[in-house]
Amino acid sequence: MAELTGDKKVDRLSIIVSGNGVDQLLCVPKLPARTSQAMAEAMFEVVADLGLENCIHSLSFDTTSSNTGRKNGTCILF
Repeated sequence: MAELTGDKKVDRLSIIVSGNGVDQLLCVPKLPARTSQAMAEAMFEVVADLGLENCIHSLSFDTTSSNTGRKNGTCILF
């Protein structure tokens, strides 16, 4: 995705929460790297800032190994 201020490309992660028939886009933070660790840290920061740590019942990711790898995937690290 192109950065908002310039031509440089940046990676971003869409963080969406849903429940009770409502879907809400929480944040689309810039990622410093395209790694599972960077995605997990971005997710945790957003969830912690909003006080939602104890409200998560499940996670859903696309099927890439960076997100769902059984040892170092974002889901496991988060």
